[in-house]
Amino acid sequence: MVEKILEQIVDEMASHLDQGQLEHLSNVLYVNFHGLEVRKQCTELAATGMDGNAVKVKMFVASKKAVNRQDNTLRQYTREIRNMLDFLGKCLEDITGMDLRYYYGVMREQWGIKMSTMQTRERF
Repeated sequence: MVEKILEQIVDEMASHLDQGQLEHLSNVLYVNFHGLEVRKQCTELAATGMDGNAVKVKMFVASKKAVNRQDNTLRQYTREIRNMLDFLGKCLEDITGMDLRYYYGVMREQWGIKMSTMQTRERF
C-alpha cells in the first residue's frame, strides 16, 4: 500500500517538478517511508461488550475526570448511578425526573439518608 501511495504522489507532482526534482522527491519519499506500514483508518463503531448503561456511565465519569474530579469522587458518582439504576430497574434513557425524585424520596424517607448526603449526591 505504501508503494502505491508514493507512486501516486510522484505522479501527481510530475507536472510541477523537473526530472531532477522528481527523482529527488521519489528518493526522499522512499527513504522516509521505508519500513512503515500504512493502513486505512477504521471509523466504524465497534461493539464494546458493555450494555448501554455501562457505556453511558463510563462516558459520564470520563467527562468528570476531564474537569479534574478526584478519583474518590468519580468512584462515588459511579456507585451512586449504579445504585439508582438497580433501584429503578430502568435504562438511563428511560429515567424521568419523577423517577429521580422518587428514588431520592425513598432514600430520605425510608432509608433515613441525611439531607447533606442527598445534596452531595445530587451534584452530579
